[in-house]
Amino acid sequence: MTQQARSLLDLGVIAQGAITYGRAVLVGAAADGINMVGIQASATAQKITGIARRSAVDGEGVEITCCGTAACETGTGVILPGDRVQCDAQGRAVKATVAGIAAGGVAVTSTAANGAILTGADLAGYSWGMALQGSAGQGNYIEVLITH
Repeated sequence: MTQQARSLLDLGVIAQGAITYGRAVLVGAAADGINMVGIQASATAQKITGIARRSAVDGEGVEITCCGTAACETGTGVILPGDRVQCDAQGRAVKATVAGIAAGGVAVTSTAANGAILTGADLAGYSWGMALQGSAGQGNYIEVLITH
């Protein structure tokens, strides 16, 4: 797979813990309240800020791509071009699970619901990008359009 990427916006952060090239990163405030720290994603479907442009050790500066395309390491499973992606528990890109009506579920058609059926702003499975290339499994690098 290619490792091409076209970044439109990179953020520089201080790594809090090890960060691996091509993995999903979330950003938080440092203990000093001034600097931003980058933390490699560690939960499935976690809300992320961008993709690491290189590996970094704890306390080292690293750039993350927040807008544009990025080379992402893939996790298990097949990803096809056009698939929505989310991160796995190691920050790798995997095919996103899609929301839908469970088997045996009934679609809501009541006008009395007035939109009060779902609450909150984010779905449980946060999808942050669209695969521009496919992958047959773990450890490949594919170009992903970051869509947040």
